[in-house]
Amino acid sequence: MDLTAGYNYSETEVRSVAANPAALSDNGLSLERIDRTERGRIEEGFPRDKFLINSSWNLEHWTLALGATRYGKFSTRPADATNDQTFGAKWVVDASASYKVDRWTLTLGADNVLDEYPDENNFANSTSGQFPYSNLSPFGFNGAYVYGRINYRW
Repeated sequence: MDLTAGYNYSETEVRSVAANPAALSDNGLSLERIDRTERGRIEEGFPRDKFLINSSWNLEHWTLALGATRYGKFSTRPADATNDQTFGAKWVVDASASYKVDRWTLTLGADNVLDEYPDENNFANSTSGQFPYSNLSPFGFNGAYVYGRINYRW
């Protein structure tokens, strides 16, 4: 049996933003290039931490694999501070079974086997309900996914 684990912790902070180039102000443009929303995306728009653990077990022609990933919380900071939203940490579990014979490998697997979904956006952040999940979510919003795969090794 093989077992692997990993952990990542990151902190990102915008400490300063360069002034607009003179060419913009000379032409009467005074825009905020890194506004509240962009600063929030840079500093808090991704999970601060991520933990993963994977195992695989090999026995003759068979390989069984199981993995779990925990994504930490993340936040969105829209232009209107009353719509700030923090999304909770989530676990996503993947599993697969493979059978190898000669140069062929047949695999049946499932990603997100526990059918986990990201937290939903507040209505104000969902473009009137069109986008129920944040586009910053570290994993997809389609739930469980089952697949089959056939590999041939040349």
